[in-house]
Amino acid sequence: NEWATIISRYYAQTTIIDEAIGNLLAYLKANDLYDSTTIIFAADHGESAGIHGGMFDKGSMGYEELYHIPLIIKRSRNENSGETRDQLVSLLDITPTLCEVAGASMPKGDGESLVPILDNRDAEWRDTLVSEFYGHRLVAWLRIAWHKNFKYVHNLADMDELCDIEKDPA
Repeated sequence: NEWATIISRYYAQTTIIDEAIGNLLAYLKANDLYDSTTIIFAADHGESAGIHGGMFDKGSMGYEELYHIPLIIKRSRNENSGETRDQLVSLLDITPTLCEVAGASMPKGDGESLVPILDNRDAEWRDTLVSEFYGHRLVAWLRIAWHKNFKYVHNLADMDELCDIEKDPA
């Protein structure tokens, strides 16, 4: 019963977000702005409501459900509509992407514009990505590195882990 309540609240929040996005898209279409607008939808983390036998928290475990998050990009003129990409990308890539799309310059930072892989799925791209988590309610400290289909989790409070995500996604 407790999980049913938690999950129903999560679905309710998702429904609210879905409706708000629908309202935004309807406005853009009604005002003839949709086709000329680039839209990026992302989440800051995934959901852990009951994963792996009942875990409930965000970030303190290096599971793909928490770190492999949605990223949807609708390009102006709807270029590449419906295509997917498998490259390792980061939320740090969003700002450089928006700057490039808008024709603005941006000082070099940790992120890279996603435009090259949006234009060409075979474009040269990073094969390694890192993430860090320093805890919020729990004492946790993780550093995670993805390289191709492998993931290494350096865990200060527990054992380190090395996973082949392709062969063992859980």
